[in-house]
Amino acid sequence: RSGKAQGRLRFEQRLVLNQWMLGLFGVRTLEDLAGDTLNDPAYEGFDDQNVSRFHHVLAARQVPAQEITPQLLLEYDENIVRHWHRIIQGHELVAGRPLFPKYFQYLALLFAEIYLDRYFRDPKALRKTLNAHVAAFNADHGEADRVHPYKPEDLNKLAFWSATGSGKTFLMHVNLLQYLHYLEKHRRRKDLNSIIMMKHNE
Repeated sequence: RSGKAQGRLRFEQRLVLNQWMLGLFGVRTLEDLAGDTLNDPAYEGFDDQNVSRFHHVLAARQVPAQEITPQLLLEYDENIVRHWHRIIQGHELVAGRPLFPKYFQYLALLFAEIYLDRYFRDPKALRKTLNAHVAAFNADHGEADRVHPYKPEDLNKLAFWSATGSGKTFLMHVNLLQYLHYLEKHRRRKDLNSIIMMKHNE
């Protein structure tokens, strides 16, 4: 068997949804997106207009306008900041100081905004777009490394891969608010009658 058919890609190299998401910003890796600015603590926090400083960094870049317009990017930021404030209130009282998202937390929430917006707006178009990316990915790799195309039922599953201690459980609470926001926006709140959240401790 050829080396190409044996499956040489690591798990993280097969995350086509992540690759597609980064491609919307014209980059290939999270490090490329973060650059030398997003991961600078000086950019944590919100400005006088309650807009994330991370947003200003991203808005200043040459993001393909046909994919994510400046106005849409600002709408996503407004949602993130609003949800963040709602979830963080009790934590700030305990900490005794303002708490702001780290750059990797902000990007995770931004990616969730983009996905949920497209999923609720036009799931068929989202699936078509993702499968076009899958086809391009598979064309460059051997059979053992290929990824299955998305089926309709695959679109309602979303996962995040983050390091231990990166605030995944906290972000999951914000994700719930993001999900509920798009349910309300598309008048589908009645589709959900209960929420079950499972985590490892109280």
